[in-house]
Amino acid sequence: MKRNYSKQEQLAMKRRENSYLDVYPEIERYHQNPLLSYLDRRNLQYVLERKTRVKTIDTPEKAQRYIDEVRAGFKECLGLVPGSPNVRAVVTGTVDKGAYLIDCVSIESDTGVLIPANFYYPKGKAERLPAVLMLCGHAPEGKASVTYVSFCVEAVLNGFCVLTFDPIGQGERKIADPENGRGWLDAVDAHCLADRRLSLLGEHAARYMMSDNIKALDYLLTRIEADAERIAVTGNSGGGNMSAYMGAFDERIKAVAPSCYITGFRPMLGKILAQDAEQCVPGIMEKGLDISDLITAAAPKPYMIGSALFDFFPIEGTRDSYIEARKMYALLGAEENLDIYVSLRGHGFWFDTRAKVLSFFCRHFGVDFAEDKAIDYEALPTESELFSNQNDAFERRRASYGILDYVRDQAAIRTSGAGLSSRHSDMPKRDKVLAALRISADELQAQIIASQAAEWPLAHVSAAAGPPGDEKPISQAAGLTGRAEGESLESQATAAGPSHAAGAPESSEGEPPFPQHLKAKLLTFQAEPGMPVYGTLLETGKSDNSAVLVHIGEWGEDSGKLLETGYAAILCVEPRGTGRGKPDPRSSFGMFDVETAIGYHVRMLGQTLQGMRVLDAIAAVRIMQAYPGIQNRPIAIYGKEEHALTALYTAVIEGIHEVRAKNMLGSFRYFLENDSEKWGPSIFLSDLFRHFDVEELVRTLPPGSVRIDGMVDHLKRQISGNDHEGRGSV
Repeated sequence: MKRNYSKQEQLAMKRRENSYLDVYPEIERYHQNPLLSYLDRRNLQYVLERKTRVKTIDTPEKAQRYIDEVRAGFKECLGLVPGSPNVRAVVTGTVDKGAYLIDCVSIESDTGVLIPANFYYPKGKAERLPAVLMLCGHAPEGKASVTYVSFCVEAVLNGFCVLTFDPIGQGERKIADPENGRGWLDAVDAHCLADRRLSLLGEHAARYMMSDNIKALDYLLTRIEADAERIAVTGNSGGGNMSAYMGAFDERIKAVAPSCYITGFRPMLGKILAQDAEQCVPGIMEKGLDISDLITAAAPKPYMIGSALFDFFPIEGTRDSYIEARKMYALLGAEENLDIYVSLRGHGFWFDTRAKVLSFFCRHFGVDFAEDKAIDYEALPTESELFSNQNDAFERRRASYGILDYVRDQAAIRTSGAGLSSRHSDMPKRDKVLAALRISADELQAQIIASQAAEWPLAHVSAAAGPPGDEKPISQAAGLTGRAEGESLESQATAAGPSHAAGAPESSEGEPPFPQHLKAKLLTFQAEPGMPVYGTLLETGKSDNSAVLVHIGEWGEDSGKLLETGYAAILCVEPRGTGRGKPDPRSSFGMFDVETAIGYHVRMLGQTLQGMRVLDAIAAVRIMQAYPGIQNRPIAIYGKEEHALTALYTAVIEGIHEVRAKNMLGSFRYFLENDSEKWGPSIFLSDLFRHFDVEELVRTLPPGSVRIDGMVDHLKRQISGNDHEGRGSV
């Protein structure tokens, strides 16, 4: 019996069918983590508010108003600006495959980066043909991946023309692994690296990749073979994501069929956490939008959802999105335009799904679907045939102008002339910091008023030297009132000394990290309702008017030197997602580290993880200002590396006049000039580099108030003054 798929696809299918059980983590246990549990509650509130609104839509007029609002909201989140109407492209070669031809094309994007593409079209067709924009998922081969090539060939032999191209970090646009000069970054890692760099310039991966999609569509519509009234878009996984975006965004698309992407934010975030950069559009959840709204925004266009029963994208979210979209389509009188197919396989653009997608396009574009296309799946076009420039060696293309070159060029523009002047505008640095951190000034003021009204912050303290259960709320100890909702940490007195208590961090040797002569208390407080943050209060016994120190991050080897300064007390606070509150590294789907996933989740909510951690630090400062016996003393703040930035932001916002930092970042420009990094992803704030750099923040504080013990670069290497001169750094 003749197969309608390749041996390579057959092996991949088997692997993916088993992935359903393999990839799901022990979700319930992992989500007991304070930060993940807090985000789960935020997700639930988001869903309740959104579903309550959608439930009220019961007339065609209401449905159309909602669709218009969704389209406008999605476009606002993307932040796309109109590109150039001109299309610059060149056909660099043509591959003759007998019944069809493939033009290898190089399309110039609006950023000047070349997009390698393939245009498939049948021989001998004089009339204009229905066309498909086939968007690639995360296959490292990009447009040369076997399932994508299979679809292109199947479509062209069914009377379609097809355009497909390599996304950033894939195929001919691979990005060299900065840790291994001879290797390449995984597609997901490449997208996230590009996103971190773009974010500093006020851009993001979804906006950049969508501009490539739109430019590819611009080119497709210049081809005489393509019928502009019959343009479809499809893709799988990341390509399904981009297909859904294009269907919602671009009116020139007449039919949409995303595969292995459509689900719901809440089920996805609750099981596999947020996915990579372009799938997490900033502020999309803040606007009350869900993945199902991408379908609704395309209504009443013909729309088919491709899915897989054993996909890691939760199938229950696919079902709910289909049901909600069907309601909208029915209200518009277009229910027959919406379809769904569930493959009994794992994640992938398998032959059965491809056939359903193609037959769907055929039905709506008036084309007969050919069951037998006489394809030899072992003789598909090869990767070398599909190169957009037949005459260039792969190593030469590696050095061509790419997205990271674009970032470096933009960074250079923004540090000279008009770009630099915006950094020195009249906007106060405190306001710039709040804006970059996505902390509302009104919200911050409301929290100040709440703390003065003795309703916030609320915390529990546990005296480690006392018996288990001997704890009392800080709100009571400080003479405050209010309901303490934070979970207390039970103390467990042991022979090891007063600092050895349940939940207290220990050194690698198992000994308590805090000096034995100090009185240590474990502490839990809430910087906002439902988000417990851990800390340890160290009292030195000094009774004079010495300052107190807020130590951001866990106590470390360098921290002991701080005791020599003579502080009356030190509150060692572990901002959310760090220290004892750090999520299990297995909590995510495994595409990248958990902190990256959480950061993308938070930005969909319209916030930043760095901003949340600064709020935790601010809460710690206010606890120290109110704690009995040490209240109303001067406040100092300390942090190392990532925590040093948190300390600096907190000092600028709160007006703290003593800042100590170990291994402070010299300048954010290091990241724009280099591809590698050793820093956590939470420090990359949107549009930060346009507003300030480290030097400007330090200069905001009184002269001599910032003491820095070592400055480091993007790889956390020690730097001298000459090493970062001219970068706008300290």
